[in-house]
Amino acid sequence: MQAKLEQLLRELVTISGINCVIQGEQAVAELFFSRPNQAQLSFLDGWGTLETPEFHIHFKSIDLAGARFIEEAGSCMEAATYLKILDRQGQERLRFYFANDSDTSRHYTPEELSYFDHFRSEYGDLW
Repeated sequence: MQAKLEQLLRELVTISGINCVIQGEQAVAELFFSRPNQAQLSFLDGWGTLETPEFHIHFKSIDLAGARFIEEAGSCMEAATYLKILDRQGQERLRFYFANDSDTSRHYTPEELSYFDHFRSEYGDLW
């Protein structure tokens, strides 16, 4: 399962219109990928490295154990479609927000709007 989870993550960071949230003990980083192939992800010795031309982030990947696709209907807020990456204790470590048509902050292409369904169909929940 670790290999499938790593492959999913590698694919996610190559698409546009996705927002990656990395959570830590005392900090949260949000990274918006506005163009294809803006970032690369590699894994070595239990660590993941997310690299863009402007920055890189290291995270402990050996403890990542699962993924869940989530759709939340909007009420006061916009609807959300995202993927939670969980560690072995079930704690969320990474989150990838997908483009959805209730987000009016920018115009998304039809391809960007299709990614959530594509990845959910391709991978499903991993646990």
